[in-house]
Amino acid sequence: MPLVTKGFYIDSGEERPYEVETTYQLKYYISSALISIDYILEPVEEIMGRFENKVQYYRYYVDNLFFFLGLINDRFFCKPNNRDTDLQERKEERIALNRRNYQFIEHDFDILSNKMPRNIIEHLDERNVKTMMESRGVGGFNVIFSDSDSDMVDAVTSHREFYPYNLDLVNKKMLFYNIQAKADDVKEFDIDILKLQSELRMLQQYVNDFASFVKGY
Repeated sequence: MPLVTKGFYIDSGEERPYEVETTYQLKYYISSALISIDYILEPVEEIMGRFENKVQYYRYYVDNLFFFLGLINDRFFCKPNNRDTDLQERKEERIALNRRNYQFIEHDFDILSNKMPRNIIEHLDERNVKTMMESRGVGGFNVIFSDSDSDMVDAVTSHREFYPYNLDLVNKKMLFYNIQAKADDVKEFDIDILKLQSELRMLQQYVNDFASFVKGY
């Protein structure tokens, strides 16, 4: 029996193994995502020195961040599986259970509900091919620093179609461009890193609250 209502949990024993596993995994995913944000906003010079340049450092932690955001998203959204209807049904039941247990409401977690950033990063090669075919060039990943050259900043912000994703440290935002978006879909969008951090901390609190109900955790 899942969390019936906030603060009220009935343990039938049937769901406990799944709930313990999910709680453990979410704690790890959320902590990892928050640590990645910390290393983006407060870079560690010693670690940065191990990369070829500082842009690689930031890309590493941005990629890491959105990898874990994707794993979090997978616990609250169900991908269609037309080949195995029984598995699909069980998966949907688990997703509904997770949403109740961890108080996951989409309008409270706008960024965590968005699968597109992870998709853009995971399928970067495909998008770069399309960009090269349509625009004859790819700008790649860039970071906007407070002391960045103004021409570079203008190039990145004025020609978003060349850049699938960039990090704007001045405004603390991720800048995404989805060249594979359909005609009616949004191609260009930003993610506020501080708002994302706030969503992660709120979910972390909900997961910790639920963990206190799960015996043996």
